[in-house]
Amino acid sequence: MKASRTGTAVLAVCSAATWLGSIAAAQQRAPGIGYVYPAGGRAGTTFQVTVGGQFLDGVREVAFSGQGLPEGGIQAKVVRLIKPLTPKQVNDLQDKLMQLRERVRTETARRRRMGLPADSMSVLIDVAKDAGISAEDIQAVEEFRRIRNDPKRQPNPQIADRLIVEITVSPQVAQGTYLFRAVGPAAVSNPLRFQVGPWREISEQEPNESDEAQRITGAFPLVINGQILPGDVDRFRFSAKKGQRLTAAVFARELIPYLADAVPGWFQATLSLQTADGKEAAYVDDYRFHPDPVLNAEIPADGDYVLEIKDAVFRGREDFVYRMAVGEIPFITAVEPAGLRQGETQTFRLDGWNLAQRTLTISAADLPPGIHALSAARMNGALGRVLFAVDTLPDVSEQEPNDALAQAQAVPLDTIVNGAVDRRGDRDFYAFTGKKGEEIVLEVTARRLGSPVDSLIRLLAPDGEQVAMGDDWEDKG
Repeated sequence: MKASRTGTAVLAVCSAATWLGSIAAAQQRAPGIGYVYPAGGRAGTTFQVTVGGQFLDGVREVAFSGQGLPEGGIQAKVVRLIKPLTPKQVNDLQDKLMQLRERVRTETARRRRMGLPADSMSVLIDVAKDAGISAEDIQAVEEFRRIRNDPKRQPNPQIADRLIVEITVSPQVAQGTYLFRAVGPAAVSNPLRFQVGPWREISEQEPNESDEAQRITGAFPLVINGQILPGDVDRFRFSAKKGQRLTAAVFARELIPYLADAVPGWFQATLSLQTADGKEAAYVDDYRFHPDPVLNAEIPADGDYVLEIKDAVFRGREDFVYRMAVGEIPFITAVEPAGLRQGETQTFRLDGWNLAQRTLTISAADLPPGIHALSAARMNGALGRVLFAVDTLPDVSEQEPNDALAQAQAVPLDTIVNGAVDRRGDRDFYAFTGKKGEEIVLEVTARRLGSPVDSLIRLLAPDGEQVAMGDDWEDKG
């Protein structure tokens, strides 16, 4: 009986310790990250990124994941954490800096007498250092003042912590999009998308608005990394030759699809190509059904051109991050046929810009039925979201001419027809044999595969009278 009571007491103490430990763990908030800038990099390089978020105090590690990512393919090292100053910290620092004014004036005068550089910020940093105030503290005070005095900017605590991370991407990492997470003491953050590509990368340099467009030099293609702040417009000037087929593809919503606390809750990028004298040569604000703009343009004459990117309604903040691939980049706009039968192999015809390769052979031996996307590796580095369908039914290809009822192409039921509306006014007719009372399903898969066609299907009797018609399918889910 005595031993039993002792055992009970020990169990009670252990349970209390566990309970207290659980409370402590719960008090350690999970890190949350709102953006990574730049949101990607070139394979085979090392570079630093800034991660904006909240509750990043205990983060000592960053993790990457994604299909096809080799183990250790992307290495990351946390360099430092920059915390925003509280109003009290700012006031205390400002008081200390005010007390240094006379020393700053004296030191400035001394340097001028000796012919030394005497710009005010350099002198302040040197004097403040002797007083135990770092250059980072001074920069933090200046940033606090800028945000407080700018009517277009508001404090955003959810992205106020800034984690500086050094990233090394192995040359073996394939072009593609991977997931980035910050690892805290007790939890892992939400994921953000991080791209790896084969081209050189640069970051925007402010000021680059109005006539101060940033000059782009060096080889193309390249990726431009930038951030849009409130009212911001980023402009990039470059030289091009007549006949060049330029592709400029923006990745913004692709990186951060939704901003929970923004109104509206996303960065809606717009992109324009302008001549040196400011005339607009092309403008895009999306690509088909995708919100990120893609501009494909043939250069009309030798000379300088400007690419301008901004938010559609001039909003912005640090998490309005973008990547823009620019150059004579291969860009696939369509594949034909639109799919193949499970277990078979099909050679697809490719359409698009700057394509050195016009065909691609795909095997569906190991692919389940459904819609599949081609990876960048399979597309030999070309851009464009390429989708194709795999099904279990036999398929046939459209045979022209079939533009009239009298030219209808005969097809059996339980078949998939691969076709294309490839010119203005094109209509495709197909004939099959049915039985009275038989229920059939006619289904078009087009926009689900990224096709721009807005399909309309009609079922006609042999005399041409319409039996049924379908335009859109109501998705009640």
